[in-house]
Amino acid sequence: MENSSHTKSCTGSLSTATPLCSRDGGSRTGRHAVAGWFALAALLTLSAGAAHGQAEAPPNILLFMADDMTFSDAGALGNPAVHTPNLDRLAAAGSTFTHMFTATAMCSPTRHMLYNGLYPVRSGAYPNHARAYEGTRSVAHYLGSLGYRVGLAGKLHIGPESVYPFERISNNLDYDLIEEFISRDPGQPFALVIASMEPHLPWNRGDPSRYDAASLTLLPYFVDTPETREALTRYYAEITFMDDQLGRVLNLLDRHDQDENTLTLFYTEQGMGAPFAKWTLYDAGVRGSLVARWTGRIPAGQTSAALLQVNDLLPTWIEVAGGQPAPEIEGESMLDVLLNARSEHREVVYGIQTSVGIVSNLEPYPIRSIRNDRYKLIWNLAHENRFTNIITEDNNGGFFESWQDRAATEAHARALVERYQHRPEFEFYDLQADPHELTNLADLPEHEERIGDLRALLEAWMEDQGDEGLATENEALQRQGR
Repeated sequence: MENSSHTKSCTGSLSTATPLCSRDGGSRTGRHAVAGWFALAALLTLSAGAAHGQAEAPPNILLFMADDMTFSDAGALGNPAVHTPNLDRLAAAGSTFTHMFTATAMCSPTRHMLYNGLYPVRSGAYPNHARAYEGTRSVAHYLGSLGYRVGLAGKLHIGPESVYPFERISNNLDYDLIEEFISRDPGQPFALVIASMEPHLPWNRGDPSRYDAASLTLLPYFVDTPETREALTRYYAEITFMDDQLGRVLNLLDRHDQDENTLTLFYTEQGMGAPFAKWTLYDAGVRGSLVARWTGRIPAGQTSAALLQVNDLLPTWIEVAGGQPAPEIEGESMLDVLLNARSEHREVVYGIQTSVGIVSNLEPYPIRSIRNDRYKLIWNLAHENRFTNIITEDNNGGFFESWQDRAATEAHARALVERYQHRPEFEFYDLQADPHELTNLADLPEHEERIGDLRALLEAWMEDQGDEGLATENEALQRQGR
């Protein structure tokens, strides 16, 4: 299950309606990997790396990843109430990218997408607790072929091991072992993922007493109950706890003189385990923030709102390492965006939520979305069903139960509880005027053409991915590894 206790172990342009080129001249279904392409990819990566390696030694790459952290919940990311001095320090020395989207707001599919560069249905890793198709290549293969040591410390939540042959440093953040990995061989570049397990529910790490529940500013889609406010103090405390973890890793880089020759990244992952965030395709669920520091290469103190998708990181790392991204990778290298804090990258980003297989799901509830820099279309394919998960059925340290109690006497609470669990087939939002996605414009005639255009792009992407909507949702258990 989704870590219910705090042991916490655990393509061509996609902005057009034209399907991506296939590997065999036909339509790509995403069901099978082709070994010949993997061999070709390795050859391309090695040859390109050799050519680039003559000019400049590649940097180390370090990614520190949070676990269920809403994109704005840090001092440097827009929420001054949250104490994050180490992340703030990293952001001041680098650039912040405020619109890094996962395709699905769940831990396992997001990590698969990050490490293999593919969208969830393509790789087979679209439900939570998923496993990718055998033969899929990942960052460990691509960067390993370029001479990198590729390691991971902390949360894994992916499989099978043949697809993700990381050097497994530790199940938790063992700083002695992390230091050994960083300092082992200064002559060989490393790529290291530090996967924290915070601030994943149930929010029991850190010191909540440093946060005053009564003074917190609540999001407009939250019901103001004492339970909501108290839970947020625990959630913020766990972010502060995680920030201390980040600080210890940054200090290790500094201690071994690796801070300047390391592309250091911080990624929030998907949104917090709360209504309208994790397990949804609202921005509070799928939108993340990325902070990037590379001394002398990435400008300091800059912010970019370029539309990015998390599978863009893998081809970026390959390019940084001196290689050429393999043809099967669906992400688009964002190296130029990093180096110049550019404000443009993708025209649209895509979303897919699979509810079958998550804890306490009672009915299939497949969701798809497409978003550009202003508008978002959400398609609830089984909207007649009730949206359920561990928040709605088990509470699990959250606060939705207090909303349900308040809904008996308060219209605002009743409307939010209803909206979270029962939605129309289509939702359409003007994110410029309505960043919290509170007002559905799907039935307004003036948006009919915009909705039609976005839906055509979304359906073309689904077809190319081999995504059959409800049928794909109902097959989700076959792709789980537990």
